[in-house]
Amino acid sequence: MAVIGALAIPVLIGFGALVVDYGRALNTQSERQRVADLASYAGALAYGASGSTQRMHAAAAHIGALHNVAESAMAIDLIDSPRTSGAKAVNVTIASAQNVLLAKVLQAGDLVIKASASAEVGTASSSGGNGCIIALDSAGTGVTMSGGTSLNVPNCTVASNATITSPCGTKIVTKAALYNSSSPPDQPSWCQTIQKQDGTPAPISKAVTADPLAAHSGVLAAVARFGEQASLNAPARPRAVDGDDLEFDRWDQSKRQALDKALKAQGCRASYSDIWRVTCTSTTLTFGNFLIGSSLTVEFNLSGPASTVYNFKSIRSTGGGNFKFGPGTFNVPGGISLNGDTGSFGAGNFRIGPSSDCGFSLCGNSNGTLSFAGPSDFELSDGLKVSGSNVTTLGTGSSNAYKIGKSQQGQSILVESGTAILSDASATASIFRLWGKVQSGGGTCLTFPAASQHDIMGSIDVSGALELGSGPYTVDGYFGLGQNNGGAVTCQGREISLSARDVTVTLSGKETMSSQACSNTAFCASAGYKNMVLRAPESGKFAQLAVIGPTNIAAGATLTSGASGSNISGAFYFPNAPISMSGGASAQDVCLFLIGSAISISGGSAAASQCDKLLSAGGGSGGKSVRLVR
Repeated sequence: MAVIGALAIPVLIGFGALVVDYGRALNTQSERQRVADLASYAGALAYGASGSTQRMHAAAAHIGALHNVAESAMAIDLIDSPRTSGAKAVNVTIASAQNVLLAKVLQAGDLVIKASASAEVGTASSSGGNGCIIALDSAGTGVTMSGGTSLNVPNCTVASNATITSPCGTKIVTKAALYNSSSPPDQPSWCQTIQKQDGTPAPISKAVTADPLAAHSGVLAAVARFGEQASLNAPARPRAVDGDDLEFDRWDQSKRQALDKALKAQGCRASYSDIWRVTCTSTTLTFGNFLIGSSLTVEFNLSGPASTVYNFKSIRSTGGGNFKFGPGTFNVPGGISLNGDTGSFGAGNFRIGPSSDCGFSLCGNSNGTLSFAGPSDFELSDGLKVSGSNVTTLGTGSSNAYKIGKSQQGQSILVESGTAILSDASATASIFRLWGKVQSGGGTCLTFPAASQHDIMGSIDVSGALELGSGPYTVDGYFGLGQNNGGAVTCQGREISLSARDVTVTLSGKETMSSQACSNTAFCASAGYKNMVLRAPESGKFAQLAVIGPTNIAAGATLTSGASGSNISGAFYFPNAPISMSGGASAQDVCLFLIGSAISISGGSAAASQCDKLLSAGGGSGGKSVRLVR
């Protein structure tokens, strides 16, 4: 027996090796089949929209790349549909070798893993077959309803690659429901919560749902912008300035004499009355610190030509001093700081370094106004800070250019209290680039202009009102609205929480939020952010794309406690992480897509509908039905 047992040991080891290696092969084959399904579906969507086999091939190959399948391992072909006569289908076959490890003791060779799928491209259809609520992750929780909530999507499909959970007390109104779990959604006869608009049970089918935006040209272009941001250089600090200080003091005669001497040396003179006025004949002026105290008001060369170059070590008001400058080019390595009622500048070019008063390039510190006319070109090496209920306006009208670096604390814009207006939301900036975080406190107002591209190399974390001009916003971080507190504010006579029209926001998720309500998310609207307006463009390459979440990081989106009554138009696209609406949050509009790894809706309501331009403009199905047929 001992001899037989000894002889059997190698056999048992061999069988064990086969079990391990072939078990690995089965897992790989299952994964490859899922990729083939998704790739064929994406290819069919692209072909249905464009009729281009090149775009079809690129879309399918992109799905493979996302799942670490090399294009060389994929055969992507347009074939006659195996199911419907006269129809076309996209066939994807994946073949790759897998090394055996333990089975080599039995002289077993490497295995070839194959998976194949075909997706049929149908004719144009208005059936609403495309999903507008899609949970992509087959290993996730799918679409989950709880807390007496309702989901109203009567003209399109709710689709989940996992399950759909809609217990009694909740309701899904939909044209059809798709699931891909081992068993269908639990819908007993006495509690059929997945319904059509007329109250009858909605059809429920088992099917794989591919990501309809995986190869969307707008999504790909938006995400590619992060790579381009790496080549953008933040503004450098201006070179040091050496000159005589200008200290404006009503009472000290010795300081006035020194002031007159310093001004005269640069071709300037001052007249003294209730308002101190300085006029200059030279067009290049170099001074040390500009210092104004008490309650003085200084008008400095207001009628000087716009070609005048002003070099100051710093510009600072203390104790209520006010200043007004004409147009020109301002090089101020020591920053500009207002602690009086008024500070103003004509239009020009502003190269500003950090102020010792607040650590930022511009410091609006008082209950007053700091304003710059436009069009102006701003290069602020160390950002902008507003506090003390100050109102700071950077540029008026269109054609302003903004290049704003970050402070030592990491913010490009910090509004602790008060208002910061970068031109106006209806005006268009020629350049808009921030190299740090945008942060604001409760009760504040912050306005950005429209631009063809907004680059924000940091997160947006606001607790006050935020008004965004039109255009794409590429945010290398997260977008947080009231993650700790705050909400809607009355700004310039209007109540605003978030106002963003014709806007597409793309998030990298390089950093995520840490508050309890918004933990680990890339997009969050919480606290008092009621009645938000976030509307995607209706045309162009970003048509009907509202928020594009991280495509390679698991950082999701949530609308929670207080984010009610939102007017959102476009797609929320978070392919690798869940989308959650809870705590009374709600969102609705004529075009609302929710696409995430999972979708969770609780304690509120949501309404969604088909975004036809989204799928037709950027690589979707173009209104043609697509289905897996093999």
